[in-house]
Amino acid sequence: MCYEMNFGLGFGNTPEAIQGRMDLLQELQSTLSKPVFAVVTAGHREERGIEIRKALADRDIVAYPNFQRAAAAYRKLLDYYTAFQEAEVGVTGP
Repeated sequence: MCYEMNFGLGFGNTPEAIQGRMDLLQELQSTLSKPVFAVVTAGHREERGIEIRKALADRDIVAYPNFQRAAAAYRKLLDYYTAFQEAEVGVTGP
């Protein structure tokens, strides 16, 4: 599951709101059987984006600075998992 957190405009980004979003992601990560990661975009407030990504990392939640990086990482995860499954059961691709 991918969750976007955008801090570029600053609307609704009080410390309490940000804490609530991080709590939600942590709860989802502990209850879902699917991967949970965040895309934290910040526009001209990149320093704030870096702070949020570090805070998420402290909670063991993976966060990326943009959707392209998230998609590339998720693709690699799927490729690895598929290769692992194929090796485990001895199945190969076409």
